[in-house]
Amino acid sequence: ADLMRGLSTALGVASQRPPRIGWEASAGRRGADRMEDRTVALSTNGVALAAVFDGHNGDAAAEWCRKHIVRCLHSRMIAQPKAGAADALRHVFTDLHEGFVRSTGADDSGCTALAALSTADDVLVANAGDCRCVLWRVDAHGEQQLVELNEEHTSDLPAERARVEAAGATISKTMDGKLRVGGIIQVTRCIGDAPLRHLGLISEPSMRHVQVTAEDKALVLASDGLWDVMPHARVLHCLQHTAKSPDLIAKRLLQEALDRGTNDNTSVVVVFLQELGPGAVATSDSRNEN
Repeated sequence: ADLMRGLSTALGVASQRPPRIGWEASAGRRGADRMEDRTVALSTNGVALAAVFDGHNGDAAAEWCRKHIVRCLHSRMIAQPKAGAADALRHVFTDLHEGFVRSTGADDSGCTALAALSTADDVLVANAGDCRCVLWRVDAHGEQQLVELNEEHTSDLPAERARVEAAGATISKTMDGKLRVGGIIQVTRCIGDAPLRHLGLISEPSMRHVQVTAEDKALVLASDGLWDVMPHARVLHCLQHTAKSPDLIAKRLLQEALDRGTNDNTSVVVVFLQELGPGAVATSDSRNEN
């Protein structure tokens, strides 16, 4: 909580009310002992930090990121205040990777990482991997859309394929029909995965900055367990027809994904960019489901 308040002060928004934020997660069909996702859902005066870490080959990397992202971000912003929040968030991903692989608890696990830092005026999104963040936008005529705020880093993306091939990696299609680097891993950017770094994997995120307008209602961040089975139209339906509570919307989206047969761990975080309905203002909350 103290670190989040420090971020609020550093961003100059300490006098504003906390954004409302909620989350839900499930191990799904894999069972509770195979839950490798971790989430962060934090809110304090004027600022919200949401993150999803989708682990693979174990949960150690994802858990490390969950525990240390706020400290890393706060340290970056205090050490280099003139560099700005975007620069700090960008470097946090590398800091998390380097901290994990050097830690005493490091193993061969890895995770994708998606984080959004939002205030009343701005949203910053950093992504390394295949989680996705969308912006719920409603224009003056009531037309609604989901705006993608990141691209997925897989070998299906030409620039990512070219980068890992330039590093000496091969790309092959496995029995599940997916392209994988070295025939092993689908994502091209991640944290951890120490034995696979020679394949050109990097932890540097792609960044997106959005200036918030009156049309921008909420952010939805989720692991691929949601997006594999939920088209935009259905996500929009849930946003429109669920009580305006970020917790209830996250719960509805997760349940819909489970009902549609997702076979992956699934995590959802919802951040309100403006007040959409009745409900208590969120306080700091960071949890994980095991």
